[in-house]
Amino acid sequence: MRSTGARGRAGAGGVVAVIVTRNRRDVVLRCLEKLFSADASPGQVLVVDNGSTDGTADAIREAFPAVGVCGMGRNVGPAGGFAVGMDLASRLDPDWLFALDDDCFVERDTLACLLDTASRAPEAVAVLAPLTAHGGKRNVGYRWRNRPVPLTDNGQQWPEMVDVDMVTFTGALIRSSAVKSLGLPRADYFTMCWEWEYFLRLRRSGLRISVVPRASVHHDTLGSPPRASTPSRGYYQARNGLRLALDRGRPVEVLHWGMREVKLVGGILLFLDRKGTRIRLRLRGAVDAMRGRMGQRVSAGGSL
Repeated sequence: MRSTGARGRAGAGGVVAVIVTRNRRDVVLRCLEKLFSADASPGQVLVVDNGSTDGTADAIREAFPAVGVCGMGRNVGPAGGFAVGMDLASRLDPDWLFALDDDCFVERDTLACLLDTASRAPEAVAVLAPLTAHGGKRNVGYRWRNRPVPLTDNGQQWPEMVDVDMVTFTGALIRSSAVKSLGLPRADYFTMCWEWEYFLRLRRSGLRISVVPRASVHHDTLGSPPRASTPSRGYYQARNGLRLALDRGRPVEVLHWGMREVKLVGGILLFLDRKGTRIRLRLRGAVDAMRGRMGQRVSAGGSL
């Protein structure tokens, strides 16, 4: 792992932004451009490059010399990337971490609105997040009802802060003290469901997660159609979803996981290609969850 830049204490606003990327050079450059052209920018920015082979790291260093780049040398998944990035960012002693997917684009006032609300938020509020817009829809976070249930903005009036059970790492402003007490995302999830695990752990500790409706970001891939998913994503979705339910020790959540798997397998049989591969990988994921076999077990191409 190679790290450059982002040394010293967090700068203005006591905010360190953490972005994780892999082989999306132009996308992450646009993300950084939007971040630095906003009304309020983080004091430090750290990009975790998950083993990119498209020149991402060099392009960032050339276009944004002040940005710290942590080169992982291999793909550790979004869970592993954010675990590393948040750990490094916490060592800069910031007040807040600002977690962003590389395809998450802030508005000019996104961070300014979040920080303004943070200045009045009680200590129990550990996360402040913006609405996430995609394809004309605006997601206001998720309530946990034995499964994630999205809240959608339909133009109604919202209070300044809306308490939810989960958000995504699309502009989540996370209190550094909460990260130090709670720990990091579980890197062994690799991908899928790791955000749910992290925020449910945070909520179980008694801390609050609030969405600030007047702040918003645009997320390019939110709501991508199932056809775009590779078979390997199904493996991690099945494994991590079941592992989360088992670790939480709630049989009703295991039941909801099973019901969802039945629906997803039905969708595979009706609509998707590589049906046998997809179903086998989901079954393998369930077995691995019960055996506690975590980490990267399936390649991006879907082979074990």
